[in-house]
Amino acid sequence: MPKNELVLPNYDRKLAAKDADFRSGLVAAKKGEVKKAYKHFLDSHRSGNTDATYSLGYWHQSRLIPKASDTEAAKYYRIAAAHKHTAATFHLASAYSDGRGVRKSRQIARRWYERAARLGSGEAMFNYALLSLAADEDLANAKRWLRRAAKAKVGGAKSLLRSVENGDRIMLQEPDNV
Repeated sequence: MPKNELVLPNYDRKLAAKDADFRSGLVAAKKGEVKKAYKHFLDSHRSGNTDATYSLGYWHQSRLIPKASDTEAAKYYRIAAAHKHTAATFHLASAYSDGRGVRKSRQIARRWYERAARLGSGEAMFNYALLSLAADEDLANAKRWLRRAAKAKVGGAKSLLRSVENGDRIMLQEPDNV
């Protein structure tokens, strides 16, 4: 995987065009200048760029910087999620699901997955449906989210939906991030 894909999988190109620090961070990251890129993303985060905030969380989670920590990753994800950043919201849900940087909590993870699903994350739709099925809560709601996940072409969603709709007995094995 090229380094620039690890830096920022998705970002708002219009916002990036207006944010000199963010642009400089992207350029530095593409050159492999991690410390310089991190400094620019930090400055961009401080001026309110949620893509930069998400990137800081991602860099901590991925251990791309010295002194990276899951606690810092969760902190940045929470800030970006508060501003409805889809990927940050999904990653925060996963952090709660796994107990990375925060106290592990299926209930809190489920709430964050629901928020990320409502923001359009197909993976979050699937994980939210799984947690709903595992909790034996609101089968109709779980089906609705599985349909949406299947429509978003999330692997496994279509076959699980078919099984649920057929009334098959489902033995859920927890995915790695749920």
